[in-house]
Amino acid sequence: MATQVTVKRLSDHTFSDAALADVGRLAGEPGVVWVDVVEPDAATMASLTAQLDLPELAVEGSLEVETRAKLDSYPNLIYFAWIVPVPDEPELPLRSLDFIDVSFFMTRNAVVTTRPGPVRAIDDLIRGKLDVSSAQPAWLVHAILDRTTDDLLDTVDTGSEKLDELENAVVEKADQSQIQALYAIKRQLLGLRRVVQGERDVIRELTRSEAWVSKDAYMYYQDVADHLARIADEVDTYFDVATGIMDIYLSAQNNRMNEIMKQLTVVATIFMPLTLLSGIYGMNLIPGMWPRPIVDVWGFAAVVGFMLLVAAAMATYFRRKKWW
Repeated sequence: MATQVTVKRLSDHTFSDAALADVGRLAGEPGVVWVDVVEPDAATMASLTAQLDLPELAVEGSLEVETRAKLDSYPNLIYFAWIVPVPDEPELPLRSLDFIDVSFFMTRNAVVTTRPGPVRAIDDLIRGKLDVSSAQPAWLVHAILDRTTDDLLDTVDTGSEKLDELENAVVEKADQSQIQALYAIKRQLLGLRRVVQGERDVIRELTRSEAWVSKDAYMYYQDVADHLARIADEVDTYFDVATGIMDIYLSAQNNRMNEIMKQLTVVATIFMPLTLLSGIYGMNLIPGMWPRPIVDVWGFAAVVGFMLLVAAAMATYFRRKKWW
């Protein structure tokens, strides 16, 4: 995918198109200039660095794949990475999530976002489907964070419904595909928990500085933090639910195995006396082992007695071992 650059100027709740070469000039005027870069390359970031004085370390971070939300504060701007989970399978959204990292550069009059692919909140903002409360960088950033958090909340809520359906299916009759789905959900929930924890830290750091987030915007950022806290609680709950479903499945499998063993034991018990009788009456007492009179009179009784002695010794040993 080739690099795509969108430059917008926000003034009086209205977006207007602008050119990349004018970003530096627009950043010095009233309003907010917003630059969105999809698949950022070195040349585009070099141009933005020259015009907005972006820190080299932060630019390097925006060109790398981030797996955890983080925030770095600089004298002239704030840089933070925000992870956006996007479901690949609408049928079971918690089974497969694609984690897209979005980098934010927020200066006094400019916002730069970089991302490797489509993000619904940013795309809606470009198309004019998302409103910004005020022509300030913090409010533009809030519009994106709020929408991505709401989308994630919807994903988690939808995933919980699918998880309930999966639980009912496992209870009725589990198959291997359902168990594989459960393992995938648990793995994704662990990753989602790590992402949400990092994003809560980012919001906490943002709201600590009134220089970047005004008092008016503070409550709105706090609302995003509350939604993240709710998501974190739900993720923990659904992880426990998934674990419980796995326990139900394993318990059902053990019960099924016990039933099978019970049936096999009944079959074996039925054939035991038949085997005993056929074994006893199928024995051959070889002539010459003992004198002829002993064979005729006591041979059969001696063998049966020895068998009983062995059985009694084994039963005594099992009893001492408390095996029965």
